[in-house]
Amino acid sequence: VYILMDNAGIHYLREIRSKYLDHRVNVIYNVPYCCYLNPIEYCFSILKKYLKKHKIMTQEKLIELSLDYLEDNLKDDINSAM
Repeated sequence: VYILMDNAGIHYLREIRSKYLDHRVNVIYNVPYCCYLNPIEYCFSILKKYLKKHKIMTQEKLIELSLDYLEDNLKDDINSAM
C-alpha cells in the first residue's frame, strides 16, 4: 500500500511514521508546497481579506458571508467570461 502525503509537520513525527512501518505502508511525500504556484491561493486571499472586514463570531456567520461573497463574485466572473 502506498500513501501520498503532503509535507505537514505531523506526517514526519516518529510515532506516525512508525505506525506506517508497522502496517507495511509506504509513504511518498509530495514536493514542497509553493503557494505562489497555486492559483486558488490568490482567490483565498481575496476572500480572507473580505471576511476580515466583518466581525465574525459564529461558524454560521462565516459560512453565510463566504457564500454571499462567492455568489456575488462568481456571477460577475461568469458574466464577464461570456
